[in-house]
Amino acid sequence: MATTARKEAGRPAPEAVTVPEAWRPVAGLLAGFGEKGAAPPEPPYLALQVHGARVVTADEAASGSAEADAVVVDRPGRLVAVATADCVPVLLLARGAMGEPVWAAAAHAGWRGMLAGVLENTVDAARQAGVEPGALEAALGPSIGPCCYEVGREVRAAFEDSDLGSAVRGGGSHLDLRAAGGRLLERAGLAPAHIQLAAPCTLCSPARYYSYRGGANRGQRQLSWIGWLARKRPPDPRART
Repeated sequence: MATTARKEAGRPAPEAVTVPEAWRPVAGLLAGFGEKGAAPPEPPYLALQVHGARVVTADEAASGSAEADAVVVDRPGRLVAVATADCVPVLLLARGAMGEPVWAAAAHAGWRGMLAGVLENTVDAARQAGVEPGALEAALGPSIGPCCYEVGREVRAAFEDSDLGSAVRGGGSHLDLRAAGGRLLERAGLAPAHIQLAAPCTLCSPARYYSYRGGANRGQRQLSWIGWLARKRPPDPRART
């Protein structure tokens, strides 16, 4: 992934946004994992996150009262987003025949949401919209890493019982949430080559990211978003100038 920050003349550079490398050439796509204080280019649609598995549309999220941990969008001109600190922000994208965005989603995946099925439900929402899982692309953003995410025996056992034991590290005391999320997406039908596992550990990067386990600024979150612009119609050559 690449980190970008635009700077206008006479103004300091804004907070950085990490854009999945494979998506940078996609015309009109607005997607990124924001750092502390970074804001999307347009106000996004967010749900009230509850560490569950419910998926809602942008229209449903617009009410401001929808409890869900994933928001999907299937039309241009809208951004959907999730707010995270140590949980994994997951962005999903489907492209049309010309490479243009046609469907997208933002999911909030902590250990509870992963075990509850939020990622599988988000992929199923794509399927219901006519997008086959094999056509989906996913990017998993900044979250607490296995270097720092120490978990108890019950959480470790829950992941092992869900056949996610490969995400248990450090002799059984640490958990790799991004690896678990990638594995769940593969099971749901995504091609491994379409899953980008990148971004640093939030706890190891306090200057860039909020971390719930980090203690300071507890309750603060960074945003991750995805959506796309409406395609401009070419001018009608018959129109008078």
